[in-house]
Amino acid sequence: MQTAPSGRTRSGAGPQGESTCRAEARKKIAARLQLAYSLHLMRSARSRLLGDRPDALDPDTIYAGFGRRAYSLVIDVTLVVAANVTAIEYIYAQPKTIAGLYIGALWAATVLYPVFFHAHWGRTIGKMAAGIRVRRLDASRIRYRDAILRSVVDIILVLGSIVSLHLTLDTLTGSTWDSLGTIEKIRLLNERDATNKFFEMAHNTWYWSELLCLLLSEKRRAIHDFIAGTVVVVE
Repeated sequence: MQTAPSGRTRSGAGPQGESTCRAEARKKIAARLQLAYSLHLMRSARSRLLGDRPDALDPDTIYAGFGRRAYSLVIDVTLVVAANVTAIEYIYAQPKTIAGLYIGALWAATVLYPVFFHAHWGRTIGKMAAGIRVRRLDASRIRYRDAILRSVVDIILVLGSIVSLHLTLDTLTGSTWDSLGTIEKIRLLNERDATNKFFEMAHNTWYWSELLCLLLSEKRRAIHDFIAGTVVVVE
């Protein structure tokens, strides 16, 4: 008499307990799937941010180290400085408005020089002399998009400098500009440019960060290489 009710109680509770277990199991599976999907989204976002691609380069590839890249940089900087020095006397002899346009164009050309050469030949004149070339991680040649991404920080800094230059020029009258020599004009622009120290500090911070990343990276990739998904190799 007493056993039957007890048996009915267990048989009634059995299916309900199994149903609860299955529900909990489904919740755990759903939570794990959600976690896996979230991790996938995070990896995809990181890949887009850093420009990571499957590395299809030959295992015997030699990555360009500090020495070769410094050598190529010296050559490129020398060429850019020579072009600036050649044009500077003529540019600063122009009326204030024309001079401002020329200076902005010269600075823009300086930062777009590597973009053009990298997009067309995968290397600048300095890199040609050093025997190195920029490649994408999938071993293909870089395109304009990659070249622009490699120089995007430099482009932003130069654009900021150009805007600052024109704001500073607006504080000078045409007669004051025309009465000064080239060296005096340059000195006056530096003195009146309120953001000059900021952009100088930004340039220096970016340069040293790039150098540190290059030295510590396994494949000698600087920050701009991670941004664009590129690497510099020896040919």
